[in-house]
Amino acid sequence: ISPVANLIAVPVVSLGVVPLVLPGVLLGALGSSLGNWLLQMADQILHGLMWLLEYLGGMSWAAFSLPISSAAALGFAMLAVFLLLLPRGLPGRWLMPLFLLPAVTGTAGLEMRPGQFSVDILDVGQGLATVVMTANHTLVFDTGARFSRRSSAARSVVLPFLKQAGIDHLDVLVLSHDDNDHAGGESVIMRGLTVGRRYFSTSRQKGRESGLVSHCNTGDRWQWDGVDFEFLHPPPGWASGDNNGSCVLKISNAAFGALLPGDIEQPVEKFLLQHEAEKLPSTLLVAPHHGSLTSSSRDFIAQVAPQWVVFSVGYHNRFGFPKPEVVARYRQLGSETLETDRSGGTSFRFGSQPGDLQVQTWRDAHRHWWQPWMPEAENELVDTSATPSFL
Repeated sequence: ISPVANLIAVPVVSLGVVPLVLPGVLLGALGSSLGNWLLQMADQILHGLMWLLEYLGGMSWAAFSLPISSAAALGFAMLAVFLLLLPRGLPGRWLMPLFLLPAVTGTAGLEMRPGQFSVDILDVGQGLATVVMTANHTLVFDTGARFSRRSSAARSVVLPFLKQAGIDHLDVLVLSHDDNDHAGGESVIMRGLTVGRRYFSTSRQKGRESGLVSHCNTGDRWQWDGVDFEFLHPPPGWASGDNNGSCVLKISNAAFGALLPGDIEQPVEKFLLQHEAEKLPSTLLVAPHHGSLTSSSRDFIAQVAPQWVVFSVGYHNRFGFPKPEVVARYRQLGSETLETDRSGGTSFRFGSQPGDLQVQTWRDAHRHWWQPWMPEAENELVDTSATPSFL
């Protein structure tokens, strides 16, 4: 829709707004009331223009997304542009559409075989959004926050990630619990993609269970492409809502496991140790409750024994997550830790054989030449023993 929007916006601003603003500023500086009147007129025009542009931008066909193409496909696209620019009459120009086709239809996504799976913890600021993919299926665990009527992490991060991966259908959407930083983007996901099945925490959507919408309950399990999925919490009839009602999802194959615990706190960690202890060990753990002091008890960490721990947090968030004491606790037990505010989105590719694990952070993979490597001091823990923490 951008060509249409520009055809409208450019003349309106050039011929309507600017001629009012320039004399309005000058006359206003001289103390003339006419200057204020001219600026108010410009403001009214801009308000009307913005309403029209937002209306156009909200249309379903206003924008479309293409999957990320491979380097080879982009090379063919450059050749297509070269052919297009050749003078008329030279041979070969008719091949241009053929060379452009791979860039439009191909993807550079990692091909996975049965038994393999990937977990991408997206950088959505203070919140959580995780994408799990197998050879033929996709699951989203939480959607990040909604910031306003038009702005959300789902719109700016989750949907673009999925679209660039060539995904327009979710097999499962899991909303671990009802907090905005986890479930705020639900409506955006539902409008932007087709969704097969939805799972909710027991704390929300009461009375709305149906064939494709249900609560996550302990023991609910399924298998995709040789990869097992199972909810470890909450059990049927669980009374506690909010954080401790979070869905806890375990994903595993023959060699690796990943644990997504939402915002559970230490009472639920203790409950899981009592009832699901043998299923907790995992290669990857998304830190419960973003590294709050209310979670990540030493016994829970020891039982999960994660090789990798990811804290999904916002840069300089007001809660101070992850708490340095919690990060230290994981490191003392031998876990490698990553924080999305520093590393960006983090991708884990789990093969079907022991040792076949690839870990990549966005900022390492896409670092610009002018960005210095993060100094070691940035990763050092700060002694906050003298500062009381309440979260």
